[in-house]
Amino acid sequence: MVLQLDMDAEWQRLWNLKWTELDKRRAQAVKHALDVENIKRENEQKKLSKKEVLELHKRLEEQNRLQRLADLIKSRPDNFILVDTEKKLFQLCAALETERVVAVDCETAPQASGEGDPLDPWSGRMVGFSIGLDRSDTFYYVPFNHDSGKQLPQSVIFKAVKPYLESLQVVMHNSPFDCKWFLQYGVDITANLYFDTFIAAKVMNENDSHGLKELCERYLKIPGDNFITIFGNEQFNRVPLEAAVVYAAGDAQKTLKLYQFYMQHFTRLPKLQDLFFDIEMPVLKTMIRADYQGIIFDTDRAARLDRELGFEQERIEAQLRKYLGDINLNSTVQLAAKLYDELKIPDKSRGKRSTSTKVIKKLENRYEVIKLLIEYRTVAKLRQAFLHSLPTKVRAGGLIHPWHNSYGTATGRFSCSDPNTQQLPNKDARGRKIRQLFKANPGRILIGIDYSQIELRLLAHYCGDEAMLRGYREGIDIHAITASEVFGLTLEQILADEAAGCSLERKKAKNINFGIVYGITNIGLSNQIGCSEQEAQEFIDAYFKKFPGIKEFISRCHQMVTDKGYVESILYRKRRLLSLLRSGNAYEREKALRQAANFVIQASAADLLKKAIVDLQPVLDKWGVRIILQIHDELIFDAPENLPRQALTEIQQTMEHAIEMRVPVKVDTEIMPERLGEGIPADEWFERRAA
Repeated sequence: MVLQLDMDAEWQRLWNLKWTELDKRRAQAVKHALDVENIKRENEQKKLSKKEVLELHKRLEEQNRLQRLADLIKSRPDNFILVDTEKKLFQLCAALETERVVAVDCETAPQASGEGDPLDPWSGRMVGFSIGLDRSDTFYYVPFNHDSGKQLPQSVIFKAVKPYLESLQVVMHNSPFDCKWFLQYGVDITANLYFDTFIAAKVMNENDSHGLKELCERYLKIPGDNFITIFGNEQFNRVPLEAAVVYAAGDAQKTLKLYQFYMQHFTRLPKLQDLFFDIEMPVLKTMIRADYQGIIFDTDRAARLDRELGFEQERIEAQLRKYLGDINLNSTVQLAAKLYDELKIPDKSRGKRSTSTKVIKKLENRYEVIKLLIEYRTVAKLRQAFLHSLPTKVRAGGLIHPWHNSYGTATGRFSCSDPNTQQLPNKDARGRKIRQLFKANPGRILIGIDYSQIELRLLAHYCGDEAMLRGYREGIDIHAITASEVFGLTLEQILADEAAGCSLERKKAKNINFGIVYGITNIGLSNQIGCSEQEAQEFIDAYFKKFPGIKEFISRCHQMVTDKGYVESILYRKRRLLSLLRSGNAYEREKALRQAANFVIQASAADLLKKAIVDLQPVLDKWGVRIILQIHDELIFDAPENLPRQALTEIQQTMEHAIEMRVPVKVDTEIMPERLGEGIPADEWFERRAA
């Protein structure tokens, strides 16, 4: 007679073992599955072990995945059509003839060899795409690169659908991804891209999570599993067509329904509708083209620079070892022991023994070892972040294609990734050498046009402070004006000291000016300018006393966010801070108030730059110029090397007059004939060319 195990005792024994939270949840799922007999053990007389439980969980997950896949296939709606014959392709094209708006989404995978990134249009491949029809409420999936199943040739498919995709109003979610993929297949959707539901979601509520399925679940009550839940780690080319059509066509359906939802709301919110259609969508399309065009990267020069900085890093490390000995320079524990225990360096992190660069930088001018450590980290970071990373991003033709996110932050400012060209260093010779790895195309030049002190000009516009308005209208250095007012010195003395290169007051005033925009505290300011917190507070108080209009502006922002729960930028972009204000936490409330004034300035700077991008398009088309990069308040242009002065003047004036303000807007321009970061003033460039 075979004795049955006491499973309650077995589980009690297992629960007494150490489990991670994740493994414990897995074990609980296995126990439930065993209890209801959804899964069986191979040997029911064998003692239960943690290893077996986790193996059972893998089996359970696969079993559940297959069930979900079967349920997905079974749930296929009648209006989800798999285009696997020429007859169905003809049916799709005939239906497109009567449509005005269509939703489009593509599915991607690695190359057939398994190499390449399924999220990278330059190394992966498209395996199919879905089209959702607005009027007929029908959703098609067109496969052409799946591993199995009946499919039409790629050439036949694109020849048939290209005219429609390039002429109808196209709706997408996260369109930069899909548009770049279609461009790789010779279909340019960018020009007629009408609506991006991801950007619409950002405009309507910047605090939302903006994934397609999350938005549909929240607003449309449409449930939907994500890809991994249904397919696990399978690539889409291996997904059976019967399941692929339900998933892919479902995404097109969700995108179309989300578009209809936002269109209804935009009709009630005309200011946000104008922001979306007149600013965000045109900017989005411009940056898709900029990303796709790319910029040349000099890999040979990058390798040489890496060797050069490698030798420099070794030299600095050798000097560091004289102070620190043979320790791991990346170990915070070992480093703290050396700095604070052996070398008796003051701990500026208030007892936390932090060795972060931000903390130890306060002592840079007092201790040689700190100066060397910061320099060592700087060189190491430059090598790792740029010289080792950037060459891996080079694609066909020696080009790097950044991914600009045109609504990358809550303020509406850009962000950038893969690689993040906004982080290209520019403060010292090493940083400029890294910028110089980016080259102009043959017969072309690069032009950098940067808004000058745009945050402070916007501050002057909003607050109407007479001293600031006068300074900008008369072209007087605003930092010198601040230094004169706060530190009680004459403007002439500040300007003279600055000309001689020794104006500490102006440097401090610059920190105060920009700090005020960012809602700086006395602690933050004391760290920046190297004074006590009490002195920093006195500087801030003096600043507000001398510029009362600024304090009034900040108070207005606080009042608006308190009354309405949001503040607005110059083009009515909103920042909703109600949740912070209602949190009941004093710190969170203070944070909301700080963000309110900061948002108005930062978001208005984003508005200005984006409005300029929109206004620039006909000017750039006229002169054969293209935007190629966006870096903070600067645009980098790719232009013909014979660009006339009139063209540059028109570009500059368009940027300066994108939004009329109470102070003049000024841009700084440099011409880079060969490489980014090798700029010369525009006047000098035209003089050289004329000589």
